[in-house]
Amino acid sequence: MALRLEECNTLVRGNFNPYVVTPEWLARQEIWQAKEAEVVLGVLARGLRFRADDVEWVVDTDRLLISSPVKDCGKLAAEVLSLLPHTPVLAVGNNFTFVGDPEEWGASPIPTLGAATPDDFPEDLRPTQVRWSSIIQHENVRIEIGVIFGSDSVAVRLNFHRQTPDATVAAVAATEFLSDKRTAETLLKRVVNQEVQK
Repeated sequence: MALRLEECNTLVRGNFNPYVVTPEWLARQEIWQAKEAEVVLGVLARGLRFRADDVEWVVDTDRLLISSPVKDCGKLAAEVLSLLPHTPVLAVGNNFTFVGDPEEWGASPIPTLGAATPDDFPEDLRPTQVRWSSIIQHENVRIEIGVIFGSDSVAVRLNFHRQTPDATVAAVAATEFLSDKRTAETLLKRVVNQEVQK
């Protein structure tokens, strides 16, 4: 089975001003040029969400989230952080979600409940979804791998989390996006025996 990349993003936890990081500001700083961005204000004007050209941005008082199936989200986040070096930042996460069909999962291991699989349960108690997660700490990055195995889909989520003392270190962490993506694909092969659609 080959899993397909469904979603990827870079999440920066920190104190952001949604009145500063706007489509207009990003264009003036030559970070992101959108011909026409769809803008949505957050609840009680606490944040801003905008999207165009395969990139979605969420900026609110405690996070900056950049999502795109095709762009280097980490590079965009790093460019913002490099222009806002005094922004208090706590952590950066580069996140990837791969999905597929459970029928094509094949002989790969599936999440278990102890030694039991979903088929071991009585018919009236059979779970419709089983989740498995593991955390791997490697140097300065915590990698969380989550497998959600359901009756109609399988999702594998990988989160590469780095604690950061400031915006400068956070910018460097965000630039690991493409490297983290390659590592995610390697972990899919080695941990859950799955290939990625190219």
